[in-house]
Amino acid sequence: MFTSKSIFSILKQIIINISIFILLIIFLAFLSITISYLYYSFIKKEPTFGKDFIAFENKNWLIKYFQEVEKVKNLVYYDSYVAWKRLPFKGELINITEEGIRKTPQHHNLKEDAKTVYFLGGSTMWGLGSSDKQTIPAYFSKYSKGNFKTVNLAEPGYSSFQEYITLSIKLAKGGTPDLVIMYDGVNQAITLVKEFNQFSHFEEKSIKSALEIKKIQDLKNITYSNYFYSIINPISKLLEKIIKKNKEPLFDLNEQRVYESAIETIESWAMAKQIANSKGSKFIAILQPVSAIGKPKIDHLNLDENLIETYKLLYTEIKKLLKTEKYKDISKSVYNLSNIFNIDKYLYYDYCHTSHEGNKIVAKKIIEIVDKLK
Repeated sequence: MFTSKSIFSILKQIIINISIFILLIIFLAFLSITISYLYYSFIKKEPTFGKDFIAFENKNWLIKYFQEVEKVKNLVYYDSYVAWKRLPFKGELINITEEGIRKTPQHHNLKEDAKTVYFLGGSTMWGLGSSDKQTIPAYFSKYSKGNFKTVNLAEPGYSSFQEYITLSIKLAKGGTPDLVIMYDGVNQAITLVKEFNQFSHFEEKSIKSALEIKKIQDLKNITYSNYFYSIINPISKLLEKIIKKNKEPLFDLNEQRVYESAIETIESWAMAKQIANSKGSKFIAILQPVSAIGKPKIDHLNLDENLIETYKLLYTEIKKLLKTEKYKDISKSVYNLSNIFNIDKYLYYDYCHTSHEGNKIVAKKIIEIVDKLK
């Protein structure tokens, strides 16, 4: 039987426990804010643009540029079938249209009968590291002397299969390009990440997590997992920097996985060519340059060996399959530019992105290829 004294003692203990829990929550929240402040104040400083950015002769504009990149990075929305797309953005160096595509300045003397070219690809074609006027599509328009109107349908992170879907949707909505150009190779590596599969994309984990939360309760309501993730996230970023050098290899490079990844790339090209041709459009697929292939000048970069091996195996498999009878037709439309940066000049600032000088080289080469199609 409980006495008034024992009941008071129990209530007192409950109050103490609740107080401790509340104080713990307040402490964790304060800790999150403190760590976030330290992270953004001392670790995530304005970029200094050291030796990795030796490819940029003028670095003064880069701070402003990457500030805009940081804003654009978070301006995404879910888009059916392709998973994500950019929201509109207006900046000094980066502009995204209402349709969600990177703005491309056209030749100053664009002809009335100029042909339309759709460019598809990932961040390299989108133009990461370049202003609107320095992307591959922009330089292509400039060098075409007003003969082509260019549309940049590339999206950072897209695989060749997502590009095929993007093209299908665009054509279904009435798009009528004269030429379609797909620029691929780099983003296919995502399909070789250990926990992913042949048709995975960069946002797969995020979407799966969101769907799991949806099963528990409506996403409009905050959950404990959401709350504590907001606390842990800054800590995770700090730990990531500490353990980065000791992480296990990211990619699964067994022969079957590499084969399947190469197949996805080529089949996406083949299907894109088929649908483009059905609308009266010509088609070109480009195996894009990457630092692991050929002999580009990359002594200024500290590249991951597992990543380098991944691209060597993947590109070798793609080129091998293109020589088979099965892919005889699509191989006629594929151009291998993986060695295009074999010159004595710094172009890369990471494993696949280059300064605008690299974009100039690619654009000029594409112009040469297109001229031969006439």
